[in-house]
Amino acid sequence: MAMFAILTWPFAIIAIFRKWGMAIAVIVGLIGAYLLLPTETAIDLPLLPALDKNSIPSLFVLFLGIAFVRPSKDQLRDGVVLPGWLPRTPLISILMFMLVFGAILTGLTNGESIAAGPRRLPGLTIYDALSGAMLACMILIPVLLARKFLGHPDQHLKLLIILSVAGMIYSLPTLYEVRMSPQLNRMVYGFFPHSWQQHIRGDGFRPIVFLSHGLWLGIFLALSALATVALTRVHTSGSKIWYWFCALWLAGTLLLSKNLGASVIFFVLLPVVWFFGVRLQLLSAAIIAAIVLTYPILRGNDLVPTNQLVSLAQNVSAERAGSLQFRFVNEDIVMDKAQRKPIFGWGGWGRQRVYDDRGRSAVTLDGRWVIVIGTGGWIRYLAEFGLLTLPILLLWRRRNKLGVTLTTSCLAILLAGNTVDLLPNSSLTPVTWILAGALIGRLEIGRDRLESGQSNEMPVATTSDQGGSYTRFRR
Repeated sequence: MAMFAILTWPFAIIAIFRKWGMAIAVIVGLIGAYLLLPTETAIDLPLLPALDKNSIPSLFVLFLGIAFVRPSKDQLRDGVVLPGWLPRTPLISILMFMLVFGAILTGLTNGESIAAGPRRLPGLTIYDALSGAMLACMILIPVLLARKFLGHPDQHLKLLIILSVAGMIYSLPTLYEVRMSPQLNRMVYGFFPHSWQQHIRGDGFRPIVFLSHGLWLGIFLALSALATVALTRVHTSGSKIWYWFCALWLAGTLLLSKNLGASVIFFVLLPVVWFFGVRLQLLSAAIIAAIVLTYPILRGNDLVPTNQLVSLAQNVSAERAGSLQFRFVNEDIVMDKAQRKPIFGWGGWGRQRVYDDRGRSAVTLDGRWVIVIGTGGWIRYLAEFGLLTLPILLLWRRRNKLGVTLTTSCLAILLAGNTVDLLPNSSLTPVTWILAGALIGRLEIGRDRLESGQSNEMPVATTSDQGGSYTRFRR
């Protein structure tokens, strides 16, 4: 059943593409697959990365875009579809180059075997180097798709709406698992994708639905709730009542899902989305992005108040405080080893871990940032986290020239919130990459319009910092 669902998903993408077009096919095709298809199920082919619920939809949507999309001159002129498949922002192109070729150099600089207690882990080969490069290319596909088809503010509004609708739909199985325990993946696909013990919280359960972990569900609900709040700013008064109801529903579902970190992210960013105008939203997102990008440096120089954060967690529960302290200790251990290979890292297959005398892993890797530095070094970290944070920073820097509107600044807040969650967790998902790609596309639309002498004023959902009123988009 699990493999059947993955292999038949392209037919759903075809139906979406035929009815609603390429932009919706990108959003629903990738995010729908992430939410509904099973994890831990893949086709392993030589050299190629595993073909799973993320890679198969990405490849198929890319095929549709190459084979069947022929944008009109009006679409290209207005930025509804961007020309070419590779980004034309030089810094973004450099980061993509670093991600792909950094993976090759990681493989080529880790040919030696290493000790892991009484056993030895083999060195990496040219096969591993090429496989790593292919995996990096696969990661970039959602970015390239979103950059090409989701850069226009019209598409940003569609992305906000679909995130809101997807959150509302997903809240139903989430609430079922809150009450009945995380059973849906086992009932539908025949297995549980993670540790059962980690999804017992107090006298209740942390739901997981069809994702890899309940923490991933939490950040998705937080992003969906923030997207719904954003929609209250850009739609008419009649729609606002409905969107406020949905926002309250999603916020309640998030709290019931027992995801403390995602809940904190939501409630901290809620006033930013609700009250701030475009300029302050972009400033807030840029500050968050800068902190996330420099977090390893701040952490290494003891500029992150870890003891105070543990004390705050202690006010919630001793269990949460112990979990946070455990993560900080593990990060220190992994970073000590990472400093021995700081540029290209140790590579995969567990080589970045620290082992005890019996050959068992002595650390648990949680945060995406520490996983990336340990595996691919600073090159991989700057490439991956640069692609997630640089679009926000560039939008802030060029905000006046680009004529950024509220839909775009709200997307920047969503992406910034997701990057914060990458510090304690590894919640890097297709949703994250789509948000980043959409902002990269917006940067290029603004540049193209400036070079052609066109105004960057676009008739989008709002034209003022205060939110304004909804106006119909130009088609």
